[in-house]
Amino acid sequence: MKKTALVLSGGGSRGAYQAGVWQALREMGISIHMVVGTSVGAINGAAIAQNAFEETQELWRRLETAQVFDFSQALQTGGARYTSLKTLLNEKLHEDTIRASAIDFGLVTVEADPLEKFRGRHLWKENIPKGQLIDYILASASCFPAVTPYEIDGNAYIDGGFRDNLPVGMALDRGADTIIAVKLNAMGVIRQEDIDRAKAEGKELIIIESPWDLGNFLIFDQDNAKHLMRLGYLDGLKAFGAYEGSRFTFIRDEMDKRTLNTAEEAAEIFGLDPELIYSKKIFHERLADQINNVRRTKPSLKGLLELKGLRKDLKQLKSVGKSWSLEGLRQMNGIREDICQIRAQLLVTKTSSMVPSEARVLHFLEKEHLL
Repeated sequence: MKKTALVLSGGGSRGAYQAGVWQALREMGISIHMVVGTSVGAINGAAIAQNAFEETQELWRRLETAQVFDFSQALQTGGARYTSLKTLLNEKLHEDTIRASAIDFGLVTVEADPLEKFRGRHLWKENIPKGQLIDYILASASCFPAVTPYEIDGNAYIDGGFRDNLPVGMALDRGADTIIAVKLNAMGVIRQEDIDRAKAEGKELIIIESPWDLGNFLIFDQDNAKHLMRLGYLDGLKAFGAYEGSRFTFIRDEMDKRTLNTAEEAAEIFGLDPELIYSKKIFHERLADQINNVRRTKPSLKGLLELKGLRKDLKQLKSVGKSWSLEGLRQMNGIREDICQIRAQLLVTKTSSMVPSEARVLHFLEKEHLL
């Protein structure tokens, strides 16, 4: 029998996206024979091996930063600890059930020993001593230096992403024929040689990743988690042909494939909701409504002239997304919104020649009689 592996990358709070993909796979009846993950991917992977679908969905909808990181001794220890998270995982994950599951389970962690050159440990459930499965899952997710290394039997471990953040190689070594890899685009080492190997061996490799910014991986927010779960769900359906699109989701064969990318760019500029599923009719109606909203807003000459400066600010603020600051992240998103608003003004006033890249979108809108 051919084996299908689900490979889950690390990415902290972005793991909610993987929960959405799992929902899509379940609804499409795709059987998973093995799941292997790094960091939050190891946590989600254990839940999948346990088949704890409803519990996992509910957990992601309710999870907050304070339930994950314990900062009470951060100054003394040099980082947060997983005191609360360990308690939570002990409540939700059951080692005996995971070990007895027909779904194989593996994870990656790293030995935090310079003498061992921070050696990666690729472990399947039978390699992990009984009674220590939760410990090794937490070791896989110890995102140093934000979190202190996790100790097991006197040895310190850190996040598996330092060595293998998308462990495709483990699935290949285990005999997977189809590999569904969910990539969260967080910091970590992606072993391109394993991806190349999968292709060279003729394996079916499906990589699912969001074109949207999934937010600060250290901040667990209920509203953002629900948003990411929805995006993951839609991307999972699109990956297997249930719908079309990249940034947005369209009913199959309704949109002109030659202009689909341009339609999506227009949708982003005018702020359409990426959580919806669009028919061509509804898409045009929503886009027309947004265009009319922009028309009712008097264009600001100063705003038009500031477009270049805003784009420069956005580039400088990309690093903010990796910081601890929720306010900084909101500032970055605010600048993105400003840029889209100004681009929209340029289009409705047909002055997009100021920004040559908008010409294609302007042509699309005129062709569809939206301008």
